[in-house]
Amino acid sequence: MSYKIIGIAFDLYNEVGFGMNEKYYQRLLDFELKRNHYNFEKEKLINLKYKDQILGKYFADFIAEDKILVN
Repeated sequence: MSYKIIGIAFDLYNEVGFGMNEKYYQRLLDFELKRNHYNFEKEKLINLKYKDQILGKYFADFIAEDKILVN
């Protein structure tokens, strides 16, 4: 699944190129993840953990299928 999502990201980049504002890349990735029927959450606050110790919090751009972090 991660290879497919990376492939979607590369296809987007190859289509629109370099230099666009990050929010537009995020919108395009949102569109493509939906079009490819992935379940995902956007801009989710998650706890950073190490051996059951919470180290801090982090905003993930996307979490796909409850297991793949996409930033």
